[in-house]
Amino acid sequence: MLFGHRDWEEPYSVNIAIYSNRIEIDNPGHFTEEATPNDYIEKQESSRPRNPLIVKILYLSGEIETWGTGLRKIYSVCKKENLKVEFEDRKLAFFVVFYRKDLDKLVENTEKNLSNKVESKVESKVESKLTLNQKKILELISLNPNIILSELSRTSWNFSDVCIK
Repeated sequence: MLFGHRDWEEPYSVNIAIYSNRIEIDNPGHFTEEATPNDYIEKQESSRPRNPLIVKILYLSGEIETWGTGLRKIYSVCKKENLKVEFEDRKLAFFVVFYRKDLDKLVENTEKNLSNKVESKVESKVESKLTLNQKKILELISLNPNIILSELSRTSWNFSDVCIK
């Protein structure tokens, strides 16, 4: 839809800048003096595309389903996903800024979830193949990771069950 609203008389292109905490889209052109970005988000403002022929081609080709709803859709999807988005009409361009979620926390949470899932799967697979004595040994080791063999051997074990085959 950037093409439908772009000011083709400006010699500048649409720019997309990707930063660690945000993504900025810089589109040459600006809103009409009568409307602001919030008018399209909060109200049912009717669209006035700068390039109606391009918008019509995009509509007829199925690239857009309608016009005049883009900002509202962007805003509602970002709100649903708890992402901050800003629309700014500057002198020579219209900016959309998408702020990324905290990537460090996202990576950390993903790693934890993956680790927990793998650990759980491994535990269930291994546990199903252990004998009762092997499970007892693992329980004693988990209670005291520094336990030594002589302490483990004080308990009467069926040693053939303890050995992993």
